Amino acid sequence: MAIENNTAFTPMDFAGMADLRVEARSGDEQGALKEAAQQFESLFVQMMLKSMRDAVPDGGLLGSHSMDTYQEMHDKQIALDISRRGGLGLANMIEAQLQARSVDISNTDKT
Repeated sequence: MAIENNTAFTPMDFAGMADLRVEARSGDEQGALKEAAQQFESLFVQMMLKSMRDAVPDGGLLGSHSMDTYQEMHDKQIALDISRRGGLGLANMIEAQLQARSVDISNTDKT
């Protein structure tokens, strides 16, 4: 499973968020919009995975704080991989809605 080296490794990567802001200000709004939508989808999938894990009872031989930390890191990476590969389609819908809105705003600015 290869990891793409795009703007941010995780949705909570603050350096990646700063790079995303710079990319948006430099004029590459489409690329920044796509990356932001993917990060939002990744965060949504991560929250969904966390909720699913919380619904399962803890216990057994492998239950510990260390194991919880590794599962959380694993869930973050899975969520990021899902969103980078097209995932649930949520990022595509968000991107399309925001693009349509930016076109509407730019059309009203010209009149």
